[in-house]
Amino acid sequence: FQDLPHFHLTVNKSCFFSYKWVEKHLGPEFVERIILTRDKTVVAADLLFDDKDTIQGAEPRPSWEHILFTCCHNRHLQLPAPRRRLRSWSREGMLCSSHCQETTGPSPAMPRRHCHRRDQPEKK
Repeated sequence: FQDLPHFHLTVNKSCFFSYKWVEKHLGPEFVERIILTRDKTVVAADLLFDDKDTIQGAEPRPSWEHILFTCCHNRHLQLPAPRRRLRSWSREGMLCSSHCQETTGPSPAMPRRHCHRRDQPEKK
């Protein structure tokens, strides 16, 4: 085997966990609908659910409405109208609008690692 060419493959762990979370909680049919991109502004959509409070990219006026998903690093933020936030994936959390600043944290279905900033390593 020493003479055979070999390749070192790396896998982005956050991408892997994103696919696994979607498959487990939404079903395998949704895995085919995942869009992973560094620049979310170029994706055409109606809504973008994200825990990052500011989304910037190549497109200055994206087609989607940004719904802030409440997480440990953004619960303190006050959103100006008409911005909205999602407290959890529960029905009650989805009814929350921009005037609703009370948070409940991640839903039981949401793994704890999804509550950490993407640019920080996961704590174990």
